[in-house]
Amino acid sequence: SECLPCVVGTYQDESGKQDCKPCPGGKYSDTEGLSLCLNCQVGTYSNDTGSHSCIECAIGYYQDEQGKTACKPCPSGRYGDGTGLAACQPCNVGTFMKSAGSNHCMNCSKGEYQDETGGVECKKCPAGYFTDYTGSVQCLKCPPGTYGNETGLESCLPCSAGEFQDGLGELSCKKCPKGTFQDEMGQANTH
Repeated sequence: SECLPCVVGTYQDESGKQDCKPCPGGKYSDTEGLSLCLNCQVGTYSNDTGSHSCIECAIGYYQDEQGKTACKPCPSGRYGDGTGLAACQPCNVGTFMKSAGSNHCMNCSKGEYQDETGGVECKKCPAGYFTDYTGSVQCLKCPPGTYGNETGLESCLPCSAGEFQDGLGELSCKKCPKGTFQDEMGQANTH
């Protein structure tokens, strides 16, 4: 009688044994007759014993270490849009992701912006500024004839009749001085 090779998914690292051992979680053997199991590579895992292969991490997950039994969810501010990832990508400017394990990032809402990568949340436009589209990287100064007296504005407010604003990014309008008037809203000067 002769000795038989260990089957796929098992190994034997000692001589004189009557059976083979199953590969532990995080390891595998894909050929017969191995004296040790191989580590699952980055981007993969094995949560069973006796594995003959490793499983790619799912979308939204990654594994940056070898020989692991599970993958990690992409952290907040990052995303994983493919399988078998060793790392997650940071959210681009103009986007954010609050939760972990995501496969995409969300655009910032109107009135908000994100000027850094890897954002977990967006920043509100400061007073005197606005943005009227989603996915903004920066906010714009309120134009002449308007003002912005609060944060997170989608649009600036027009100056009332009797007021004007000739500056950019202002928090309020100016009252028409004596001897002048303004009978229209949203004006940059007086009559």
